[in-house]
Parts: sequence; C-alpha cells; structure tokens
Amino acid sequence: MELDTAGLNGVIAPSPHFAGIPELRRVAEHLNLPFPRELRIIAVEVEDAETIREGIGAKVRAALPELTAWIVDLVNAWEKAPQYNNLPY
Repeated sequence: MELDTAGLNGVIAPSPHFAGIPELRRVAEHLNLPFPRELRIIAVEVEDAETIREGIGAKVRAALPELTAWIVDLVNAWEKAPQYNNLPY
C-alpha cells in the first residue's frame, strides 16, 4: 500500500503525541523550516490489527522482500529525477 500526503487532512490533536504529518507540515511552514514536497508512506497491511504481540506475523514477514525491493526502486527513481537534486534535506 502506498499513500501520499495529498489526501491527509489535519486534525486538532489533543496533545503533541497525536500530531501527524499534516500537523508537522504546518509547524514546519510556520517556522520556515524545509519540509519535503513529496512524501510517500509505505505500509504493509497487517492481518490482525487488534492483537498486540511481539514480533511480526508470517504474512508481513513474507511481504518484506517485495516491500524492500519496492522501496529501493522508489528511492532509485527519486535519485535519478532532476527535481530532487540539490534539495535542502
């Protein structure tokens, strides 16, 4: 699963512990700090999101090689794209 930040709406966070990417972007803009123009969120859907356990499940473990290859390809594409050369971060 891949998400971009365009669809993320800000929320009024009850504390800094609940701050997310939209809130961080607003803080960076307010403080005139550089913030990535493009941000990708790469995720693997878990089978059981309600059980807390140590380690990762078998399906997530099985997805890691494909996920890793996907991320490497994404980073390589970014490195080759001229719009990402000489960024301040």
